[in-house]
Amino acid sequence: MRRPAATIAAAPPYDWPRAGRENLVQQETNWVSRIVFPVTNGDWTFLSNYGHVLVSLARDPEARMRDVAPAVGITERAAQQIVAELVGQGYLRKEKVGRRNRYDVVRGAHLRHELESQVTLGDFLELVVGRSQQG
Repeated sequence: MRRPAATIAAAPPYDWPRAGRENLVQQETNWVSRIVFPVTNGDWTFLSNYGHVLVSLARDPEARMRDVAPAVGITERAAQQIVAELVGQGYLRKEKVGRRNRYDVVRGAHLRHELESQVTLGDFLELVVGRSQQG
């Protein structure tokens, strides 16, 4: 027995603005029900995890992944994968110093999206981190 494709959902337990409550709709997709809420909870950020990792390593080039991961809000393994991709794409240089790694951001590299491709990582990090905090 298949449920109706769209029904009005009950108000969520937290207080949404009254104007948005009538837009809450329960939708069924591939036999899995989900509730679609308006984007008003503020859980998003302007930077991706890649950007956060770059900022973290620009502030502390000798940071361990176990320190970067919680600062960004990801697992240590996810931080390692992001760093490996950034090194592979030429945005970071990784140097072994004793038993630790040191990461240098390639400040002359340009941001990837065509809307920001004229901006270098150095320009971006100067804006976000500031000159005094860059390692």
